[in-house]
Formats: sequence, structure tokens, C-alpha cells
Amino acid sequence: MVVYSVSLLSISQQTLRVSVSIPALAEKINVKLPAWIPGSYMIRDFAKHLGEFKAVDASGKPLLWNKVDKQRWQIHTHNQACVISYTIVANDYSVRGAFINDEYVFFNGTSAFIDIDEATHLCRQVQINTKSAPSSWHPYTAMEQGESPETFISQTYEELIDNPFFWGTATVQEFNVSGITFRFLLSGKPPIDTQRITQDLIPICQHHLDLFDAPYPIDAYLFITLLADTGYGGLEHRKSTVLMYPRFDLPLIGESNNDKTPPSDTYIDYLSLCSHEFFHTWHVKRLRPKALLKPNLSSEVYTEQLWIYEGITSFYDDVALARTHKMSAEHYLKVLGKNITRLLHTPGKEKQSVAESSFDAWTRFYKQDANSNNHIVSYYTKGGIIALGLDLLLRQETQHKVTLDHVMDYLWQHFGKHETGTTDEVISETCRALGVNVDDYLERVVYGTEDPALEELLPLMGVSLHFRAREQSSDKGGTNSTANLSRDVGATWSQTPKGLNITQIQAHSAAENSGLMIGDTIIAANDWLVTEPLLLRLIESASTENPICLAVARQGRLLSLPFCVQAAQKKVAYLTIEDKAAYHRWLYG
Repeated sequence: MVVYSVSLLSISQQTLRVSVSIPALAEKINVKLPAWIPGSYMIRDFAKHLGEFKAVDASGKPLLWNKVDKQRWQIHTHNQACVISYTIVANDYSVRGAFINDEYVFFNGTSAFIDIDEATHLCRQVQINTKSAPSSWHPYTAMEQGESPETFISQTYEELIDNPFFWGTATVQEFNVSGITFRFLLSGKPPIDTQRITQDLIPICQHHLDLFDAPYPIDAYLFITLLADTGYGGLEHRKSTVLMYPRFDLPLIGESNNDKTPPSDTYIDYLSLCSHEFFHTWHVKRLRPKALLKPNLSSEVYTEQLWIYEGITSFYDDVALARTHKMSAEHYLKVLGKNITRLLHTPGKEKQSVAESSFDAWTRFYKQDANSNNHIVSYYTKGGIIALGLDLLLRQETQHKVTLDHVMDYLWQHFGKHETGTTDEVISETCRALGVNVDDYLERVVYGTEDPALEELLPLMGVSLHFRAREQSSDKGGTNSTANLSRDVGATWSQTPKGLNITQIQAHSAAENSGLMIGDTIIAANDWLVTEPLLLRLIESASTENPICLAVARQGRLLSLPFCVQAAQKKVAYLTIEDKAAYHRWLYG
């Protein structure tokens, strides 16, 4: 057995001490820390947070060791047991790494636990040194508990790093769904209505359990939410998930909760995030690409299938809320309209397919800059819309006898239950096995850059798709409006004391055609010092024949740029119900 002991060194310095007791294995042993964490496809080099590395034998005598590369060490153990120790700087405030504050320690195993090449046959034990932290702190994880509340056991290293730890002050509530014990954890002691949240999660969890059918792959599950000021994120694990969400976007104790008070958009977004990550219990953690069955965590692992695993999940996370009445049928169409609007305002969708986006996630999707929107497409956003289109296409070709639910069941039964892994052609082959050829659709929208023909498909579910111009620069769509802008700018900016600092420019827009660049600061328009409201008023009232003269500061220079206004494009989407019975049949079955 390999035993990891974790102690809190300093809250202020955000440091942990990890000691690893290793039995006698070989003349030399090789240890390493992963470079990335499954579910987040970017090299993060977790070893850069590791320091004060030491190795001693059983009597405490120092052993000779050398660092092989950025994340590997070799220790000369002379066939003896040894103890390796090191510190971890835990200042990555995210769901992916390790973080310490005055309320808790949070860490993923990929950030804290070295692997030993020669110990693949040994089980792993984690001991949390609770005496090194405040007495009110307690450890929580989905890992199997050992002989004491501070000890946890995993059979493999892969299992070890798939169970994140929360160690600190928490609000915890349990609930049960189909015999499965769920623990819901919020960091700290906030005035959040956990009773309401867990009651709302019950039908959502039941939806996913029913979709994939018994026997279930889990008998217990842990939701961990790191409450933040403005942070957002989620990362799936086999028996748990870690979420980050703004604390005051959740319902508070004492707030009204009845049928006449609909849930806030931000609370619905949180339930959707929970739905998304729990769906991954099947669709990513067990049903996954062959390339990710036993991934090399030291370097990139490429696949074109992320649109399947994140896109289809992005479809079901919201649909599940609507099916379980945690959002209204009308609100679901609002969410769908926002997603379509987001895709329409992604010029990169004309340059990159979702298959390419999946493959290039390591260097492009996870490493975006201010100009990325013009060159790449999200396999989450477009993947979810592709999934909707696929469901409607299957229904159209089979008179509603085959749906995306049948595809998910087939995938689970044939590839997920026994974790055999999927190929790039799995959706095509699955649909063919169900009696439908969707190759042309996939070729156009997955491997090509076409959008699903929703205007043609949506009437099948009793819904029509409409387009309008933006109401304001921050308009996300989803609803109709009559107060729409007549002009498009094609830029986003932030107000500064000097003017409007350009943060993004959309391709083929008036902003691009005027010569504006990211990083420019618009100081004046037609010799008037501008704020955002004034500039938008000037642009709205300008004619297409007479350019507006912009005074722009660029890297220490003052430029004069002619801004020719353009008529607003109708790229904001909203949907209306034309046949309520047909829509409810599609949504509720």
C-alpha cells in the first residue's frame, strides 16, 4: 500500500505538506505528477506548484534523487521502503487544481498526489492530518472511507485522482434518489436555502438515472460547490463533481418559494450546471472515447469526439430541467434562443468545425484570447444545437419512433456499461443501427461548418424560430423585442477614465471595417468626448453615407478613424410555440 499523508502548513501562504510512504519496490523508483486533469483538456503543469522535494529511507536517511523533467523524479531507493515529501502551493482558485483560504482546503489528486511507476499493483490510502487545521474543519470526499474518519482508500492511482477533497467548514445536506445517497456540500456557512436546492435536484438526478436505466454505476454521490463572488465552473468525477458558483445567485433562506414566484435565471443556470456535471457520471466518466480510456496524463490526448460528450450533455442539462418542471416549457425556449444567438455571434463557426474544435481543444478552445471568437467555435454551444437537430432529424425520419434518448440508451448499453470506448464514427454507426442514416447531416454540421437547419426542423416540435436585431450591445437573445437597434457596431468595450477600451471586435463588422483594433481606446466621436451611451446614440443617429470621425488612442499614438455605420443584422434568435400540444409531446413525451 502507498500512503499519502496531507497536512495544512499555512493558510496565509496557501501551502500543504504531502508525505508519501512507499514500500520496497526496486533499486530505483520513478515518480511523477500529472500535467492535466481529465475533463479539462489543457496542459496545466501541476508540478509547477510542487516544491521542497525530499526523499528518505525508513530510518530517515536522505536518499539520492534527481529530477528527470518538469514533472518526473527518480529516487535511488536500493530496494528499500522510503518516504517522499513535498509542499504544494494551493492558490489555483478553480475546480481543477488546489486552493486554500480561511474557510477550507480544496484539492484534486492531480495537484497533490504523485504516481509511482513501479506501484501500479498497489492500493492507495490517504490520511488527512486534521490536527494541522482548525478543529471545526472536516474532510469530505467520495472516496471509500478507511478505518477512521480521516482515512480514505482507493484501489488504483486512477481512482485516487478521481476523488477531489474538500477539507474545511461546510454546509452539508443529504438526500436520496432511487436508493442512492447524495451529499450536497456548500463551502462555508452561507445563508443559502440548501433544502430547496436538494429538493430541486431530486427530480433532475432521477431523470438522468431513468435515462440510463438500472443498474446504476454508483451507490453514493457528492456535489461539492465552492461558493465564490463571481466565479463559475464545473468538473465531473466518477462519484462526485466540483462546482464553483456565485453565492448570492443561489436562493437564500427565507426567500419566497412558491408556484407564483418563478426561479431566477441565475438559479436555473446553477441547476443546469449540476445537471450537466451529474450527466457526465455516464456520458464522459464511463461512456467515453477510446483515446480517453487510459489517457497519458503527461501529454495531450487528442480526439474529435468532444462535441459528442460536451455537446450532447449541453443539450440534456437544460432539457432535463424542463422535463422535470424545474424550468417552464417557455423558459426552455428562452434558453435555447440564447444558445442559438451565441452561435450566430461566433464568426469562427464559419472557419472551424466542431470536430476540429474538439481536436484542437488543447491549444485553441482552452487557450482563448480576445480574438478567438472570430476563429474558433465552441463544441459545447454548437454541439448542443447539433444534438437538438439530430433528435429532430431522427424523429422526422421515423415518425417519432427513434429519438436522441434511444441513441443515448444504445451508446450506454454497447459502449458505456463495459467501458469499451467509442470511435469517431460512433454516432453515425449508432443511428444506422437504429435504422436511420444521418451521415449527410453529420458531414455538414460536424465535419463541415454548416449550422443545423433548425428553421426546417423546429416545426416538427411545434416551434418556430425567429430573428431580430439586437436591443442593446449586451442583448443575449431568447425573447422578442420591438426596441431593436438599427445599427451594428461589432465591438465590445469597457469604460475607462480615458474612454472606451476595445476588448473584442467581431469579424466582418463596422468596427473591423473602420480599422479599430483590440486594445484601442475610443476617446471621442465627431470631436465629442464619449461615454458608451453617447457613442451608441451617435452611431444610431448617423447615416450610412457620412462616417463618424473617431479619435482613438493606440499604443501611445492618437489616430483619427472614419467609422461607417452598418445596418443592424438580424442575428438575435427567439422562438415561439405554434402548436402547444406538439411541443409538449416533444418535451414531456
